[in-house]
Order: sequence, then C-alpha cells, then structure tokens
Amino acid sequence: MPFPSDITTLNRLYLIKARELALQGEESRATYLLGIPTEALSIIRKMPLSAIDELAASGLLTFGFRTALPCLKAFAAATQEGSPASMNLKLQLLASHKIEGQRREPHGRALS
Repeated sequence: MPFPSDITTLNRLYLIKARELALQGEESRATYLLGIPTEALSIIRKMPLSAIDELAASGLLTFGFRTALPCLKAFAAATQEGSPASMNLKLQLLASHKIEGQRREPHGRALS
C-alpha cells in the first residue's frame, strides 16, 4: 500500500518547519510548537532538503497528535455553540494547553 501523498506533504511541511526553526536558532520554539526533541532537531537541522523529502515519503509519520483529550472536548463543545464568547473560550483553551514537560509563561511561551 503506497504512503498517501497528502501525508507525505504534511510530513515534508512539518520537517521543513522544524529545520527552518532550528537553523534560525529557535530550538526551544520548535520543541514547544512541534514537539520535537532537541536531539532530533540537531539531526534535522543538518539534513539537506533531498533527505527531508526522502524521509517525508518513507512511510514513517514524522508528526503526531498532542492535544489532551479534555482540551479537545472543551474546544469541540465551544465550537458547536458558535458564539463570540465561544471563540474567546476556544482561544483561552488553546493558550492554556500545557504540553507535558513544559512550563509556560502567562502569555503562553514555553520556559526553558
């Protein structure tokens, strides 16, 4: 069974963004936003685009779902309401979503 082209595209975009952030010296941002361990970032940073393309199409999923189930449920419930207040709630839920192992500043940035 061939690897779906849309998943290959998502893999590629994810890896390119990780590489871009690493090359810009924003490893902590890449770790926080993309969930990539620092050691993996050091490898991705050195990969040429041809290697990224090959990895993206390899059949390995390079990204994963990280939203906590309670946050997802609250977000879905707020989405169904469709009011401006529900949009505010959605933004608050997303801003407060804590990634395991990360401490956050009040405005949502990860602390080192």
